[in-house]
Amino acid sequence: MRILIVGNCQTSAFRDATQIWLPKAEIVHYSSASSATAAKAETIAASLPSFDVALIHPIQEARFGPLQKSALLQAIHSNVHLMPSLAFTGYQPDFVYISKPKGNPSVGPLGVCSSALAAAAFCEGLSVERTVRLFNSYVYSRLGYFSEFHSASKGLIKQLCAFGLDGSSILNEWSGRSFMHTPIHPKAYAISDLCHAILRKLDLIDDVSPELGDTLGDRLINHPVWPVYPELGSRVGVRGCLLFRRALPPPDGSALKVHNLSEFVEASFSHFSSFPAELAEISRSKAKIARAVQFIRMEVRAGKDPSTLDCIGGHGPAHKAIPISA
Repeated sequence: MRILIVGNCQTSAFRDATQIWLPKAEIVHYSSASSATAAKAETIAASLPSFDVALIHPIQEARFGPLQKSALLQAIHSNVHLMPSLAFTGYQPDFVYISKPKGNPSVGPLGVCSSALAAAAFCEGLSVERTVRLFNSYVYSRLGYFSEFHSASKGLIKQLCAFGLDGSSILNEWSGRSFMHTPIHPKAYAISDLCHAILRKLDLIDDVSPELGDTLGDRLINHPVWPVYPELGSRVGVRGCLLFRRALPPPDGSALKVHNLSEFVEASFSHFSSFPAELAEISRSKAKIARAVQFIRMEVRAGKDPSTLDCIGGHGPAHKAIPISA
């Protein structure tokens, strides 16, 4: 049996799991994160008939040509099956991507992984210490972070069901465990469980095939890991923390870097200070940051929140606020 797998960074672990369950299969894998895959899109598409099964993430980028979702649906290949990738914001609702301007040498504490709340506080000129004190239940509630788990769960179930999978059962299997390193990087057992469900749906393995669980190597653990904030974790039955882990260092003896909340905010502010005008523009376009900016203006600055009234003005030096409104 020949199997083709094409998709994002999650498909490396998906390929590993498939190979374990189908050890005699010849598996060909292409990452959609690689420009080389886009360059070979025509060749890969032409080879589709030579595979018994092709499992492909829905790709929207035009550079992938015949491997785009729309092109595959029009071609009607009987052996091609679109499969879902996992994205889930329920455990890390404060997480946002903030890309630095081209040519800027500064690097954020977790690369492009950033906090919407920290970005908003920087834009509004709050000090590091004052910003750290915004990471509390009242603020999370006002920003809608506590409701994110429910809405994200409904969205994931709906997405999986759209691919013919039992989304509710899959999500229930992960109850009580944070199954995401970040909102787009699942832990290995989640990818394994999704792979198991897809292969069973296609009758490639049977119902009694053993699930791999935590035994599958985690190929995404090298990337940054975002914490589940304690107040959020306690509401969904998982243990939380406020430790922000950078990408794993190379195997040369370099120390692993983990930031506590204060260190993370301070490092984020230092990074943001290298592109303040661009950050203001980014903040206008990202709903989570814009919402946090409005909260700071309406409640922190205006003193409407009694629980933070004594902290307004902060402790330690603040910087000049960045105008964020158009």
